[in-house]
Amino acid sequence: MTHERWQRTVAYLNDLKDRFGGVDQVLLWAGYPNLGVDTRSNLDLMDSLPGGLHSAVDAFRQANPKLLIQLPYKPWDIATNGLGQHDPSRYADLMARAGADGLNLDTMDSLGPFVVPPSQSKPEMPVTEFFAAARQAGLQHAIIEPELGLYDGLFLLNTTAQGWLYTLAQCPPVVGCSERTPFAPLVSLQKWIARGSMPHVCGRWSTQRSQEILTAYFNAIGYAAWENIFGIWNGINPRDAELLKRAMLILRHFGHFLSDPGVAWLPFYPVQKLTSKGENVYVSKFVGSDRELFLIINTGLQTADAQDWMLQVPQSDHFRFYDLYRGDDVHLERVNTCLVKSCNERIHRAQTAQLHLSVEGGGIGAILKVRVGKMHPNDRDFLRRMGTATEKPLSSFADKVSLAKQTYHPGDGGAGTLSNTGGMVVVNGSAAFEFRVVGSEIEDTYRGGQNFVKLGVDVQFPWEDEAVKYHVAHNVSIKDLLVDKFPVTNEMFAAFLKETSYVPVAWSSLWT
Repeated sequence: MTHERWQRTVAYLNDLKDRFGGVDQVLLWAGYPNLGVDTRSNLDLMDSLPGGLHSAVDAFRQANPKLLIQLPYKPWDIATNGLGQHDPSRYADLMARAGADGLNLDTMDSLGPFVVPPSQSKPEMPVTEFFAAARQAGLQHAIIEPELGLYDGLFLLNTTAQGWLYTLAQCPPVVGCSERTPFAPLVSLQKWIARGSMPHVCGRWSTQRSQEILTAYFNAIGYAAWENIFGIWNGINPRDAELLKRAMLILRHFGHFLSDPGVAWLPFYPVQKLTSKGENVYVSKFVGSDRELFLIINTGLQTADAQDWMLQVPQSDHFRFYDLYRGDDVHLERVNTCLVKSCNERIHRAQTAQLHLSVEGGGIGAILKVRVGKMHPNDRDFLRRMGTATEKPLSSFADKVSLAKQTYHPGDGGAGTLSNTGGMVVVNGSAAFEFRVVGSEIEDTYRGGQNFVKLGVDVQFPWEDEAVKYHVAHNVSIKDLLVDKFPVTNEMFAAFLKETSYVPVAWSSLWT
């Protein structure tokens, strides 16, 4: 691994950390737009990464030793990879050689689709097959993650702990969410059944991410921060980035607690909604032996203040409450009422704590209930850090992303002359050539002839106002051209480099 590659990896991860709190897992995708250009399969393309796949994995490992790294499996790659024969063992070997942590099964759920040779009729369970092959290769804890989640394959939870969730946030998968609107969160069945599971809420086309982020936070699961959609840039806006950063600070700090099978989970814990502003506050409660954690979301557009909603919790003098989000104590009132059956036998000691705090519209909150004297020093430090991290309201951050404009910088007009025109042919120019072109991005932002999301896709030519994939025909003036009769081969390019001693500026990004 070169020092330059390591520096680029560090810079990339630092950018993600600065903008939205960083990532815990990456998927190395070496497919689009190169797959299909030649006879190389998706395995070949991963091995063709500069320095090899192991070098790419190693760059991330050195930049962040805790980072989990996945590789993609593309079952639809049948033109260069056959019908998938022996794929589980081949990919398990690739993971082992590269030092990767798992495999993402692109376009697949836990039961398929999985290309099966015509002679084979037995049912296929690819998650199980890839998991078994990984264990056979010595990878005892490989992450086998179907892109489309588990669905009817919940019985396969013993072989996978992840999965993408396009629909959990209720944003249309094809077009995503473009506006912030009030909603009631859904509960992840996978997380409900297996507390240690970590599915990811995903919405590639959403230009407003808060619905997905709030849903992930409510369920204490992951969020796929997908910005580069195979060449189409859909960046997370500053407000959503800050929301994600704050949500992940809390989820990461209490990660072991939230994934502990011994911790009970009570989604939709009862909330007293006192005014219309409190109608969209929802609470998800996690109960351990000596602490309780309340994850709070406000899916409404307005701030729900202390007078708009209230959380009532069974209470005794042996516990204290902390506002984790703001790093402070919680304002509470004690009343002599009983909320649980167990207190009926000791009604003289029954009390209820009525907790009041403000939650910004489209924002989050968190309350920690801990036994007196049992507050861990790390939690105290975390309170102080959160108090600093949440000083600015989310409303102070920009809620939109402006499309990046591209500018044209003309060259010298071809002032140079060719001394060797052998093997070249003349292409006659035109004073009024009708220029027509469409971008080659594999994904699209058009459905039914309509542009469903406004994103900067492809190229902005000098006569255009913004980058688009589908370019309107435009007349341009073109001089006569001299063009090589045949494509330049790798051998010819290697000879050119040797003869001229030319070194490309972006040498490390060239395919080898």
